[in-house]
Amino acid sequence: MAGVGAAVAGDGRLVAFDAAASTFARAEEVVARRFAPQHFTFGERLARMRLLGDVLGRELVRPFAHLRIAPRDTAVATLCIDLWDESVTDVPAVRPSGGDSGWTAWPAGDGRFVASGDGRFVCYETGVAVTWLDRHAGRVIGWRAAGERLSLHERTRPIPFILPLCLQDCGLQLVHAGLVSRGSRGVLFGGNNGAGKSTCALLCLCAGLEFLGDDHVALQQTSDGGFIGHSIYASTRLEPDHLRRFPLLIAYGVPSDDPTESKSLVQLAEIFPERMKRTASVCALVLPRIIDGAGAHLRPVSRAEALRTLAPSSLLMLPFMPARRDLDTLARLVERVPSYRLEMGRDLEAIPARVNELLDSLGVEGA
Repeated sequence: MAGVGAAVAGDGRLVAFDAAASTFARAEEVVARRFAPQHFTFGERLARMRLLGDVLGRELVRPFAHLRIAPRDTAVATLCIDLWDESVTDVPAVRPSGGDSGWTAWPAGDGRFVASGDGRFVCYETGVAVTWLDRHAGRVIGWRAAGERLSLHERTRPIPFILPLCLQDCGLQLVHAGLVSRGSRGVLFGGNNGAGKSTCALLCLCAGLEFLGDDHVALQQTSDGGFIGHSIYASTRLEPDHLRRFPLLIAYGVPSDDPTESKSLVQLAEIFPERMKRTASVCALVLPRIIDGAGAHLRPVSRAEALRTLAPSSLLMLPFMPARRDLDTLARLVERVPSYRLEMGRDLEAIPARVNELLDSLGVEGA
């Protein structure tokens, strides 16, 4: 389908978004509405997903399997996500027009992110995916060329850019961090790519701790000034050398069909369903750093060092959004919880022991 203009109707709706909604309804008619809605919780926010296509539905819900809940007929969903597969429905995409005035565009990932002048409507598009969002209504409508052609990235973290923005609009700030817990309280791992967040979180998971994420989690500040971490994705992507560090995961690694993609996808909820955790209070921030040596050692760090380490990559997750509010949230976090540098040597098995010792020192109950 050709690009649809960005004209705004008198009630503030975007013509292109309405066209996408009508197109999804047409796709539903093609498949005779045989794909039942599925329900999930992000934090305490109820999300309803309608995914038209067997492969699309299977692959896009696997990272959220630990967040699935039974349908609630009387509950009103905060977020509604409707996606269709063109290879199943033969219904093409609705794309923003290249010449639309009043839109701002940014390159993002493998495509571009565009937003209307008032910020209400946004769209992320690539060659094989288009996803629209009405931020006022909390409604996502999207097209995928084919479920079999989903990128490894989307099979790991579905609905890129758009879902993180939805969560932020719901008061959940996505941060570039891992999170594990024991009992009701958890340790947040922060740092840039390659710092060791995933290594720490996955080693802790394999050693028996509960898992909420290895690279992306959502933060929410409580009324008493504390912080709760919410799991979003129970999935990870690992390079071959990295995957070999986790013998329990090797058999479950799924390589990409894309010859340019070297990582393998691992769906952790299918391996350790009993260790998946939805929420935990954040009681410490740990900043991994790889060193040349043996063992694993924790030392306290200043709030300033903690913020300098945690903030940059988290603030760049949504580079098209104002960063001031997110920075303020991270500053309050490092004011609230103790921060530590974890120097990681060759003895990776020592990392879960250090984390358990830290939880013991903070008075955290056992599992």
